[in-house]
Amino acid sequence: MRQPSWRRVELACELVDAIWRNDVDRVRRLVAEHPELRDENALGDDSNWGPPMSHAANLGRAEIVEAL
Repeated sequence: MRQPSWRRVELACELVDAIWRNDVDRVRRLVAEHPELRDENALGDDSNWGPPMSHAANLGRAEIVEAL
């Protein structure tokens, strides 16, 4: 996993954890504070996870998909 900064690593972990836990409010807050997260790969440039919406859809997190 390649990230431009440690902060981006932290954000990636927070976002993936929020999606995994189905924490819609946390996902909304993270994306509101860091809108670039919506379009980047969830775990970084070299990951095959895709953007957060794809990850949420693969886990069946419909409410998060709608929020994104």
